[in-house]
Amino acid sequence: MLEKLGVKSYKVSSQDLVDFQLHERIIKTGKTVILSTGASSFLEIEKTINFYKRKKHEKIILMHCLSNY
Repeated sequence: MLEKLGVKSYKVSSQDLVDFQLHERIIKTGKTVILSTGASSFLEIEKTINFYKRKKHEKIILMHCLSNY
């Protein structure tokens, strides 16, 4: 549905950071991905970045936003 709407990039929540099926779908679009990391461990972030590197997808933006208010 988002592809039909013509979105220019995808944002993934930190809870979905290790959903590699989702990342695979995003990589197939060739678009930029914005990864939230606030609720993720360093190991989860590292695994996800390495996944993108193995797939030769370099359009990655990392965000670190805390959920404490």
